[in-house]
Amino acid sequence: MSKVATILWNFQDLIIILISMGLKSRYHRLNIFVKHVIRREQRNKEVEKLGTDAYIQTQVWRKVREAYVRQAALVRKVDRKLGALILLSNVNNLYFICLQLFLGIGKISGTFINKAYYFLSLGWLLFRACSVVLAASDIHDHSTLALPCLYECPGSSYNVEIKRLINQLCNDDVALTGMDEAEEKPWY
Repeated sequence: MSKVATILWNFQDLIIILISMGLKSRYHRLNIFVKHVIRREQRNKEVEKLGTDAYIQTQVWRKVREAYVRQAALVRKVDRKLGALILLSNVNNLYFICLQLFLGIGKISGTFINKAYYFLSLGWLLFRACSVVLAASDIHDHSTLALPCLYECPGSSYNVEIKRLINQLCNDDVALTGMDEAEEKPWY
């Protein structure tokens, strides 16, 4: 039974890490596309955009903004579906780290093998807990990574869709929270 529980525990952390990496990679692709479009806008900043060109440019930025909206909706849906698993994983990891410290601190004496096992086991628990938390936090970091590029957009190319995208990226908190437990809430 203990081996099955350990395998499931490792699998649960691995699932969270892999899903987080997948969501992060989707933001990474969007950010690369934004950088590409901004570079193109900077090369063509001297060209005056009238009529059809301005309309096409606005439509491109609308599609980019809508892609960010869809990606944020996907992250929220995953957070709703996996929130309990994320919370359970973090509570499990914290509990077993505390248990390992409590049981191991007074009993470090013994053979070299026992000491090595204790420290390697504790190190593995800490590594796994940090990996889960950092993988999930990368999603929020990558969701706002396009902002510096958007701020470099030339004035001749700036339009209402870029303004909306900047506003969305600044004000929209996109993250895997674990049933909204990590979300900031007012104290009053």
